[in-house]
Amino acid sequence: MSRLLLWPITGKQLSPYIHGRFVKPSSQHTQKLVNPNDKSHLVDVHEASPSQVQEAIVSAKGVSVNSEWQTNPRYRRDCLLALAQRLEQHEHDMAAIESLQTGKPLTDALCEISDVVDCLRFYAGYCDKLYGQSQALHNAHTYTSREPLGTVSLITSFNYPLLLVGWKLGPALAAGNAAIVKPAPQTPLSSLALADLATDILPPGVLSVLPGGVRVAQSLMDGTDKTSFTGSTKVGQEIMRRAADRLLPLTLECGGKNAVIVCDDADLDKAVDAVAMGAFSNAGQNCCAISRAFVHRSIYDAFLNKLAITVQDSWKATLDVQGEHEYNLYGPLIDHNQYSRVLASIQNSNSTPSFTGHISTSTLSRGYFVPPTVFCNVKDDCAPLATQEIFGPVLSVMEPFDCLDDAVRRVNQSVYGLASAVFTQNIKTAHRAANLIKAGFVWCNTYNAMPPSLPFGGRGLSGIGKDLGKSALEQFSFEKSVMIHQDPELGNKEFNACQLLCKYLEKKGFQVTRKIAELETSFLARFSNGSGRRVGFASEYDALPGISHGCGHNLIAIQGLACAVSIKSLMDESLVQGTVVLFGTPAEETTSAIINIVKQGLIKDNVDCALMLHPMAQDALYGRLLAMDNVEIEYFGKPTHATMAPWEGVNAMDAIVQAITSLGLMRQQMLPTDNYLYVHCFNAAGYAAGCQVKLEWREMGPIDYVFTNDAMTAKFKNYMEHEGITYKTRSEEEQLIVASSDFGNVSYTVSAIHPMYAIHTDAGNHTKKFARLKDG
Repeated sequence: MSRLLLWPITGKQLSPYIHGRFVKPSSQHTQKLVNPNDKSHLVDVHEASPSQVQEAIVSAKGVSVNSEWQTNPRYRRDCLLALAQRLEQHEHDMAAIESLQTGKPLTDALCEISDVVDCLRFYAGYCDKLYGQSQALHNAHTYTSREPLGTVSLITSFNYPLLLVGWKLGPALAAGNAAIVKPAPQTPLSSLALADLATDILPPGVLSVLPGGVRVAQSLMDGTDKTSFTGSTKVGQEIMRRAADRLLPLTLECGGKNAVIVCDDADLDKAVDAVAMGAFSNAGQNCCAISRAFVHRSIYDAFLNKLAITVQDSWKATLDVQGEHEYNLYGPLIDHNQYSRVLASIQNSNSTPSFTGHISTSTLSRGYFVPPTVFCNVKDDCAPLATQEIFGPVLSVMEPFDCLDDAVRRVNQSVYGLASAVFTQNIKTAHRAANLIKAGFVWCNTYNAMPPSLPFGGRGLSGIGKDLGKSALEQFSFEKSVMIHQDPELGNKEFNACQLLCKYLEKKGFQVTRKIAELETSFLARFSNGSGRRVGFASEYDALPGISHGCGHNLIAIQGLACAVSIKSLMDESLVQGTVVLFGTPAEETTSAIINIVKQGLIKDNVDCALMLHPMAQDALYGRLLAMDNVEIEYFGKPTHATMAPWEGVNAMDAIVQAITSLGLMRQQMLPTDNYLYVHCFNAAGYAAGCQVKLEWREMGPIDYVFTNDAMTAKFKNYMEHEGITYKTRSEEEQLIVASSDFGNVSYTVSAIHPMYAIHTDAGNHTKKFARLKDG
């Protein structure tokens, strides 16, 4: 159960949160937190010491390398969902903490906590959806994958303390990183409270919170794999300069001089309400707060009149509650420095506000309140009102505009490009303005609505990169491109494939003998840990001319390798005793080199049983794997003059036609086991045509019928059915699958099985379609 409800805040001291616990203070530096509403002392927070920063980094790196947190996306998903639920259960406590340290209205704080919950749930759904892309190129299979960056530092601002943490923490954790949060010095309480809530949910090291200032931030940048920052442009530039030496990946969400365009057809009441909210909520301390308003000349005066009434009424409501900040519409600025900076900007504007809220002496003494202030007819080059971020409740209503293109041009004059809005009832105008405005986020007829699914970030001096949306997830992960080069080699020329397999097997501890049975591209890999069963596997790796791996021999090569290595791993753990052998058998499609391996006794002398899996269009245990031999038939005729003495000639083509006709007729009358009788057709055709006949049998000898060991097959079937694979009856299989394999010669030497597995295609072996699909 969380300790949050037991949190004593007022008058206590808090310390950094590292590796799942609050650690003892080791720094003499403390930050005295003040309630901005009444300047009262809240609590002292110990800044993280240099050694504690390093402790947090080491802890984070320990959990971000090949841990379950990094490798199990479902685990991360469940953790994020649990954290979101825990936060939701304590939303009122968390909102109270947020309101105390920032001074903002409690209703605003509650909305922000709810937004953090939504954000965590949104990214929890993404944990197991970090998809890559796959592409088949000529002789290569390529794909991309996303992997965590490792340890990331999250440096946040004081204006939305927990919300900004949620924006960054959600995608950082969803991608599998470990995160170290460095909250703003003025507002660390809600981040520390969130860590407290997460203590029994997140593994130690996944989340650390280090209060502190510039020194802590710099140390984190120097020791982590990415920094995501929200704050002023000036600090963002300093971070970018420091990151340059390491080329540290950065996300910088910085300042803005955000503008709205109010067109002549806008719903004026809605536009005024949205502008007042966008400019003055959170006391204007919002990176996307409305700072400039461009209003059409025809409605300029009406807009100002309505805006004055709205602002003054809402400010009066704020004052009337006499410090009951949970009901205030406008809160105070964060501290004395910010308060002085905003007042100086107003005083140095060389302009007189058109209207501003009245503030009493008692209110001034109570907190850092600055009333909403509006300047009118502001020129485009007026500094700071039109050009600089003030980060306070100050709105500049610019000189009126007459056409949309002119208004957009003036909006885009700013060096910032974070957010903007257009108010119009014409959908074409809305789309045109959105396309032309150079900002990262453009609203139409609303403002400051940011669902977690939409990326948020600016251009120019507003920063680089994105918070929120899928974009944030991508920025907390690294995209890796992989190309698996397909180099299909024909029979007895599989030099590259043979070398790759042999090197890998030697690396895994096998004793490898190359060029067995006088075959240049064959091998025998053996590992033994004592007496026991001797099990053999076969790997084929030759391709078909013009079709590539249309019989899936590239898969057979990897399967044999995987089986042998897997058994050796069990033997290494002393779970199995005996011998495992992998035979590299080249040229199955041409000379059937395994026959020579069998003839030289290498199968019988090294193994007691043998197995090989073959890809097909369906799963099968038997099929009908027939004996086969290759014979080259040549007919020799006799040339003659076709006109003068054709009877003296002998046409060899007549023999070929006769042989083909005889084969077609006999095929209907013969059993599948009587294929040897076909040879008589060739001899008889030559005799009938008067040709000489030459039959040349293949060098290696015939391929035998595959004799499947029933006991081994039953064991294999039981295991596969346990894994969800189903098989047809043997008779059904024999009707569907008719082929040949030189593994048949092995099956007459030792007990053997040759099952087949489906690669989910209707294409037959030895086709180009099968060659394409066997890689997918």
